[in-house]
Amino acid sequence: MLRVVSTDKAPAAVGPYSQAIAAGGFLFVSGQIPLNPLTGELVTDFEGACKQSLENLFALVAAGGSSVENIVKVNIYVRDMGKFSMGISIKLPDGSIREYGRRVTPAEIARDISEGLARRTFGAVVDEELWDLERPIESDASVRLVLDKDPEAAVFFRHTMSHILAQAVMRIYGKEKVKLAIGPTIENGFYYDIDLGDIRITEEDLPKIESEMNRIIKEDLTVERFELPVSDAVALMKKEDQPYKVELIEDLIKDTGAKTVTFYKQGEFVDLCRGPHISSTGKVKYFKLTSVSGAYWRGDEKNKMLQRVYGTCLYSFQRERRCSISYFNSRERSTLKTATEK
Repeated sequence: MLRVVSTDKAPAAVGPYSQAIAAGGFLFVSGQIPLNPLTGELVTDFEGACKQSLENLFALVAAGGSSVENIVKVNIYVRDMGKFSMGISIKLPDGSIREYGRRVTPAEIARDISEGLARRTFGAVVDEELWDLERPIESDASVRLVLDKDPEAAVFFRHTMSHILAQAVMRIYGKEKVKLAIGPTIENGFYYDIDLGDIRITEEDLPKIESEMNRIIKEDLTVERFELPVSDAVALMKKEDQPYKVELIEDLIKDTGAKTVTFYKQGEFVDLCRGPHISSTGKVKYFKLTSVSGAYWRGDEKNKMLQRVYGTCLYSFQRERRCSISYFNSRERSTLKTATEK
């Protein structure tokens, strides 16, 4: 028995044809063109035309009582084969392949699988490179989502915590007085090397810095990645009066021939960094500043002595305590709290 399927969410059928026919447990959908069913306008740019045609197709599949996951076969006709590969294929660890448009983020891939998975995802490994949750993937790639239980999750959190630390120091001591050097992740934590001139940070100052860090966490600032040509990057860091960053960029140009460099922004704070980072400051759960020491710029005793502030952070105290709790002594352990407990 044949059943005619129709919907006003796809272009109307022409002449004796139907939009779709259901028969024998299958749904046969007529060919779709990039015509917007609401406006009657034809979409002419290639990417927009592809999107509109597929939206029309998906609307008819839904009207027929099915979903895109059940599609068995689709024929796509492209006039210019040079544009055929504009879509990208994402290979997941289980070997499955998911097809997307010209670009997709790990966040979108996670949501495509399930909302529950998306809530537990903090980034991805894309062709062996750690990748921000909202950073677009623009070509075929193997992707493994980084979940809260994965060891790589700590790298995302620690990178962002080093930026939260630097931002807090700038807020407390004044942006014009703080010259930032480097803020990498290390085993069990992170640190930031800072030049504060004649101002000295002591361990008695750490609770004050922690309080400001908690405010930044509670502000739940979006962490945004952006790239700049090296000439613009140098100009930006000179404008911000950050000489150590200027030196780092100039050395990158000399040593690697870099044409662009990466920055991250959260609120008023901008820093040179290759990442990766979590998507917002509010995702941090547990952290602790542990000590202050001196460190020569670039490890050379001929250079200026900077102040190095150490810290650590955990997403889940219970989940990670076996690998990280040895980093705290009993006094520090008793003061490890979530941002919401402060």
